[in-house]
Amino acid sequence: MKKLTAICLAMVLLCLLPHASAAVVNGDVRIALETLVERCGEIKEEYLFYQESDRAVFEEAEEQLAAALLDEALTDQAAMTVLQTAKEQLSGISVYSVYGLDMPIGYLLDEKAALFRYKYEAAYAGIVARPEDFDSYEEVFYHYQNGAMDWVLVHITDSAPVPWEGCAILGNRLLYAQSGDRPFAFGYGAYDVQAERFTPLTTAYFSGSFAELTQTVELLKIGACRGDMNGDGVLTITDVTELQRCLAEMRGYPSNDRVECADFFHGEYVTYLSDLNRNGIHDAGDVTQLQRILAEIEIE
Repeated sequence: MKKLTAICLAMVLLCLLPHASAAVVNGDVRIALETLVERCGEIKEEYLFYQESDRAVFEEAEEQLAAALLDEALTDQAAMTVLQTAKEQLSGISVYSVYGLDMPIGYLLDEKAALFRYKYEAAYAGIVARPEDFDSYEEVFYHYQNGAMDWVLVHITDSAPVPWEGCAILGNRLLYAQSGDRPFAFGYGAYDVQAERFTPLTTAYFSGSFAELTQTVELLKIGACRGDMNGDGVLTITDVTELQRCLAEMRGYPSNDRVECADFFHGEYVTYLSDLNRNGIHDAGDVTQLQRILAEIEIE
């Protein structure tokens, strides 16, 4: 049971993204690295790779995790970066067993995490009238502060249609209300571990009471990325170039650029994902704003 809990913790931390802590890596994160390295070793013993290139990618990720363990000055932020990089490297690889069973590596890792990824589901079931009406409940991010978990980001959906249409701008992300986004307007909520209370993501975001929630929304890529002109999910100088080309009519805007939704939280109507200065039209001010956003990212 102790080993299972450790492996669960490893996969939970794979879902986490780097945060700002500069303290030397805490015990929980180091356990995550150790158990993930152990699990990688088990996968190599129990399964076969379809291609040698897949094995090479797998072993590279394994080596990076093992090297991180030897770094005595490893920080929380650096450890989280290593974990996230490993997750991304391994996500597209499948292996097979001697019985011919095809298994994505992500599943082999996730199967050990189920106990932890539903840690507070009972608390949620206790505050809704009919918990059986909800199709899915998943804890997608665990935030730690001073070595202790202080809040959890959860994603909950059901099959009922949304009674309203709208969106919300959170930092540089645009969230849409979709069918199944209930009880939280956009499907996400934050659970305060100490207060034992769930809060809709938008309320939690604007309250400022959940440390590093802004960075979490950005890093988990929740919603659509405003200003992402080439569709790679992140903002780079390439997006500035592409936006300038669109303004000069050298190319068309991306097909998903026009959104047309009401942002009730800011009291405005959102027309375009590329309308970064939020004046309702395409103009040079969008380029200037995108350059400012990129400058802030570089500073961070």
